[in-house]
Amino acid sequence: MEKALEVYCALSFGYLPESVLIASFLLLCLGIILLVMSFGIKRGLCDSLGLILVIYVVLLYCSTVFYRPPYVESQYNLIPLWSYVAIIEGKKELLSENLLNIAVFIPIGFLLGAILRKGWLITLYMGASLSVGIELLQFILGRGFSEVDDVIHNSLGCVLGYGLCMVLFKSFLKKENYMRRN
Repeated sequence: MEKALEVYCALSFGYLPESVLIASFLLLCLGIILLVMSFGIKRGLCDSLGLILVIYVVLLYCSTVFYRPPYVESQYNLIPLWSYVAIIEGKKELLSENLLNIAVFIPIGFLLGAILRKGWLITLYMGASLSVGIELLQFILGRGFSEVDDVIHNSLGCVLGYGLCMVLFKSFLKKENYMRRN
């Protein structure tokens, strides 16, 4: 499990300088402290979820677009699910890339579910929009390989994160109701 987390961090934020990660962490800590001091513990912590989401999305955009080395020319693939054909043909490394694209968006779906509680469809729409934004910037700026598969996998990750959030909320609410009755 520790190795998987190490690979996830290296691949997700591998292009980011340590100073950016440290500054983000310090900004997050300061923001949470200020929110809790301003609005109290309950509302301050709830509002902190929005801050965490914003910082995560900024770091994701920086890692996948802005801190990536530029290509000579923009590269793209508009064929949906082409990577699965390539995996079947022997390019097994694409499977881990697909799984990473899913994993990177799970926190976004989880946080959107916790903040909005509007349903999986709005979470899917927002996750897909963020992903399309990344892919368009990668194409326009020539930083990365723009592909439809990434949007599909990122969107799936967002929905999985939302589902995880709802499962945890429902189990928490059941425990809370049980504790009130006894």
